[in-house]
Amino acid sequence: MIFSKDLVNLNEIEGRDMARPYDFPDPNDRSPNHPSELAERDRIISLYNSIHPNEPAQRMSNSVKTWFNTAATEAGWSDIQFVGDQAVLTASVTLNN
Repeated sequence: MIFSKDLVNLNEIEGRDMARPYDFPDPNDRSPNHPSELAERDRIISLYNSIHPNEPAQRMSNSVKTWFNTAATEAGWSDIQFVGDQAVLTASVTLNN
């Protein structure tokens, strides 16, 4: 019987990368009731590594945070706040009356 911890070890031994692909958060998917989105550590690092395949990150370093902050600003997020190894992204959302 193989347990989930054994699968993790097999993946490490065989050199498989089992990371999920992530899309960059889209500020246009936000609403006035939900203007923010939480980007967790794994998502940020996966996005960083997809752009920097020759310099993959293993942890949330200052260079990863700087890259994410710049990328989020360029994507249209109005505010990016890091809380530990996560980022809270907030979009400016207005209602059309």
